[in-house]
Amino acid sequence: MDPLLSSMNIYRNIKELPDFQNAVITIGSFDGVHSGHQKIISRVKALADEINGE
Repeated sequence: MDPLLSSMNIYRNIKELPDFQNAVITIGSFDGVHSGHQKIISRVKALADEINGE
């Protein structure tokens, strides 16, 4: 599995979302294959790392 996607959680039902602490999220359909998707995923991961987020 792609290391960028290894820590990604996918939630398909808003009622099943846990209580997050320092959440950093993005909404969309990202397969991680396209370079644009990789950039978005990398940026979200970097933002989460900066704030000790999830």
